[in-house]
Amino acid sequence: MFKPVDKNYERLRTLVYEQLCDNLLVKYYEKTTPLLSSGSFWNQHSEFDILAMTNDKKLILGECKYKERKICKNELNKLKDKAQQSGIDVDVYVLFSKVGSRM
Repeated sequence: MFKPVDKNYERLRTLVYEQLCDNLLVKYYEKTTPLLSSGSFWNQHSEFDILAMTNDKKLILGECKYKERKICKNELNKLKDKAQQSGIDVDVYVLFSKVGSRM
């Protein structure tokens, strides 16, 4: 009866986690520099979990990892490379991880 949910559980869980991270980012910035827009973004080169712009036109790019391992600096470097390949001029990078970081 629940096979369709079970089959797609991992993707659904990831999407929910990305939405929670996005909401946390909005909350973080709401008192200082509210965000004009925030959400996921993709183009022919890359897919980004979070792409946001502040009221003062700063671009924020983020990656969300819902895994059983800590996120490392390599993830930040990959995100920077993807941004450069996509021609996106980023002011702030954010990384979200279920279990923290090793940086």
